[in-house]
Amino acid sequence: MVAETKGHSSEKKVRVLAVDDVPDGEARRVTIEDQKIAIVRIHDQMYAIGDMCSHANYSLSEGPVDTTDVTIECWKHGAQFSLCDGKPVSLPATQPVPVFNVEIKDLHAQTESASILNGVNMTICSGEVHALMGPNGSGKSTLSHVLMGRPGYTVTRGEILLDGEDLVGRETWERAQRGLFLALQYPVEIEGVSASTILEASQLSQSGDSEERLQNARKEAEHLGIPVEHLSKGVNLDMSGGEKKRLETFQLASLKPSIAILDELDSGLDVDGLRIVSKRIEKLTKDEGLGVLVITHYSRLLEELKPDKVHVFVDGKIVTSGDSALADELEKDGYEKWIPSTETSVSLGGLV
Repeated sequence: MVAETKGHSSEKKVRVLAVDDVPDGEARRVTIEDQKIAIVRIHDQMYAIGDMCSHANYSLSEGPVDTTDVTIECWKHGAQFSLCDGKPVSLPATQPVPVFNVEIKDLHAQTESASILNGVNMTICSGEVHALMGPNGSGKSTLSHVLMGRPGYTVTRGEILLDGEDLVGRETWERAQRGLFLALQYPVEIEGVSASTILEASQLSQSGDSEERLQNARKEAEHLGIPVEHLSKGVNLDMSGGEKKRLETFQLASLKPSIAILDELDSGLDVDGLRIVSKRIEKLTKDEGLGVLVITHYSRLLEELKPDKVHVFVDGKIVTSGDSALADELEKDGYEKWIPSTETSVSLGGLV
């Protein structure tokens, strides 16, 4: 089994172990760059999950694996976790553990006229927040569109893996059905289709009866400061930019995807709105194990929605990665050191 690790200026693949090193129905613990991971095998399927129980710091790889329910159990207190999304399925644990949900491998994409993505590599784990920052025109929004399967882009090389399944070639609705969510930079208005209708129709929201779902939706709207009547009108119809972003967040919280891509979430939100929306999303990462890729120009968003990793995106690829301090550096110094200089020198009479 091979895992990818990333440094500030390079990427490398690390051979973790051979598949045969993990007996069927068992787990083995590995450490990659100080991160402890339990590698679990169920028949021909391999799973990677954070090795530390969220209830107490005991190794999950030492506990039993349930090959029918696809879970692993903490040997100390008996808490069980789903190997698919890291969420606890039994007490005493109430918080998820990270799993390795989305892998973007050597992704290249183009339009009819230009190549835009030039080898993107990224792994987003359950419960993590990744921030993607870069100059205008670097391909950040294009990456979000390609991940979600928007028409007009052709993937020429690479993979988009969600829980091990390659999404390249899948329709947008299929990617959404599997747990991928995109909050657009400029949310579109949809006359005749309400947010309530979307929730009823979505297979991701079919838990409990319809009345229970409606009550939960109203509570969610109240927490986000959304008037309840907005749930029954056309999506984003006649709403301000901030209201649209709150409604996008409402759909995110209600549909419960596994990975959310947020394209300039802060656009259109005032200070109070940004705080409310960011706190709700951060709570989803902690309570539901939501993995987030947030695209932004400004570090003010990251003061509210704390990133685990920050990536600099230039010319269709990630050129460096770091922690939240990198965002502060970008706010202060910009992207100049990662953008090739366009200056030229002219020689006149031997003088330069």
